[in-house]
Amino acid sequence: VDASTSQVLGSGSAFMNATSPGFFIHNQTSDSTPLPGQTLPGQIAALNCNTKVNGQCDDAVNGTANPANPGSTIQLFLTGQGLVSNAPPDGQGVCAAFSTGPQPVVLIGGAIASVTYSGLAPCFIGLWQINAVIPTNPSNLPGFPTGVFPVLVDFQGFYSNTKANNSNPHLATTIAINAPA
Repeated sequence: VDASTSQVLGSGSAFMNATSPGFFIHNQTSDSTPLPGQTLPGQIAALNCNTKVNGQCDDAVNGTANPANPGSTIQLFLTGQGLVSNAPPDGQGVCAAFSTGPQPVVLIGGAIASVTYSGLAPCFIGLWQINAVIPTNPSNLPGFPTGVFPVLVDFQGFYSNTKANNSNPHLATTIAINAPA
């Protein structure tokens, strides 16, 4: 609206989703091959929980140098969870768990992972954390190197990575997993 004449100068509408899950990744280079020990193209920002010391996870950054073990828990970090019930005030990180309520479906490779937590990451502002158990025999999809698995999140009917072709390792977001024993 023009302030001097009160005339409408333009109008329109915009569709907004209630949620829009998207992973944080280590790097933005999606068309390069990593050197040994580097993260993978599209490597999700994730922490492993391969071992526990005094009940706490080792929190090793997931990557080719630190792959997750089948059957262990991996902590994935995203944005786009939408409203969270009883969330702390905007802009405040509280060191407590705030669940998303509805649970997402997490696919690792072609297998469904068990989700043990979905909600705000404790002590961070607005960061969505999903803890998922790596399937004991995750299926590696064609086109991915051994030990590299795409991850897809379905949350309330909306998908992470919606424009990516998950059979293309250069477009999919990935994690590294040790070969099943």
